[in-house]
Amino acid sequence: MSMDTRWPPYPALSAEHVQGATLYARRADQIAGLPVPKSGKVAEIGVWRAAFSKVLVDTLKPRQFFAFDIFTGRLEKDWNGMTGHDLFDGLTHRQFYEREMAPYRDVTTIVEGSSSETMRAYTDHSFDLVYVDGNHYCDFVKVDAALGAEMLKNTGFLVFNDYMLIDHNHANYGIVPVVNDMVVNGRGHVVGFALDQNLYCDMPCSGAPLQGLRNRVSSRRDRR
Repeated sequence: MSMDTRWPPYPALSAEHVQGATLYARRADQIAGLPVPKSGKVAEIGVWRAAFSKVLVDTLKPRQFFAFDIFTGRLEKDWNGMTGHDLFDGLTHRQFYEREMAPYRDVTTIVEGSSSETMRAYTDHSFDLVYVDGNHYCDFVKVDAALGAEMLKNTGFLVFNDYMLIDHNHANYGIVPVVNDMVVNGRGHVVGFALDQNLYCDMPCSGAPLQGLRNRVSSRRDRR
């Protein structure tokens, strides 16, 4: 368990939790490598400037892509030296995103608002992949993870961006505690790890492999 008070106590992963996982050089390679069916249903929680939304749609070719965001980036005063006005070409955050995603408008549904509220309407176990890149503080990640899991099919993938404790601006991230707790306590299995040049790495999880493991263990016990 971690003892650093900047994060809640959380367990470490062990070999069983990453058995069979694949290492990828980039997160785009990881998305391409996951067995997600074409013409499926995909969601991205936190879409920012649409760069990875395009990767998800171009790579996975979903019939439906849901873009969740609060779209308040225009209010940024200093984001790595840039204002919201500069980041979004003088447009509102949503206007900028709509412009960037115009080639994909036929499959894209924009869902504006706090993910802790908006995701609840989609917890029908119908999604093939949910990409989590919203608010990175622990309490928010925990909610996004829980609701994202309820959105997924049994064969789906919950992918977490920025699996790191501290970013380069010294902000404390909650992704590692939430993912480790989820996996160690039997609510998912790590199926890969995507590197990033700046170490903003991705961690994809699936509930299916671990559920299968639990079923096999129960079956062996029943035969004794």
